[in-house]
Amino acid sequence: MICVEDVLAVGQDLRNSAPQKWAKPLYDAVHSQFRTVALTRSDQTIAHWWLRREALDGWSSVLSWNNVMTYQEWRIAQVREFLANGWEIAFLLDNNPSVIHAASEMGVLTLQIGLPKHWPGWKAEDEAPFQPWDEIQSKVEASP
Repeated sequence: MICVEDVLAVGQDLRNSAPQKWAKPLYDAVHSQFRTVALTRSDQTIAHWWLRREALDGWSSVLSWNNVMTYQEWRIAQVREFLANGWEIAFLLDNNPSVIHAASEMGVLTLQIGLPKHWPGWKAEDEAPFQPWDEIQSKVEASP
């Protein structure tokens, strides 16, 4: 089971979402070994359109949120329903710690996908400012 929004897609509106940079390799790796089920907050038409556009096809099922309960509760209920029907879930890929915890409590292997707090190459605003290369070079040459 893979949650589409914020795991494969950047953001929560598939009509305007780009794929995460790891979406295709992650999906291909999972799909090569398992039957895949997508959990999405979008309706079926938009979800299928986005998945086809990003060449993420071959899903066993695409399940869309029905708005009766919160999206978080719905994902947990989907895991519970699959298990109650006797289906084995190899693992759940999600970005919400509450969903991950609940699925883990049901005995499902979980993998939490999360964006890093500091992207490589980016400096936090509170860090020291960049130094010109000349200053760094003179410090290195001056040290024994």
